[in-house]
Amino acid sequence: ERANPRLEISTDAHVLVNNAEVGVGRSIELNALPETGQVKVRVEAEGFAPFERTYATRGDLPETQEIVLEPNIKELPSIDEVLRPIPTKRTTGPTGS
Repeated sequence: ERANPRLEISTDAHVLVNNAEVGVGRSIELNALPETGQVKVRVEAEGFAPFERTYATRGDLPETQEIVLEPNIKELPSIDEVLRPIPTKRTTGPTGS
């Protein structure tokens, strides 16, 4: 009986196995794996792109897996938004009283 697979994650994250949450943190032991069938591992953290990998069986999971989550670029403003000139207000309308 081999040890349960373990995920070592670069940041605090939610870990899901086959769409069911199994833990939150940086070091998660996967102990609720199905005996048969495929295992879909998903790691989610706010501000980061999710990590997802599917294994044919639980035996295919590495004993320890290091996962480095990449920052989610979509949540950052695009370069166009950053460089967009600030509109200048032109006051149009009657002048004086």
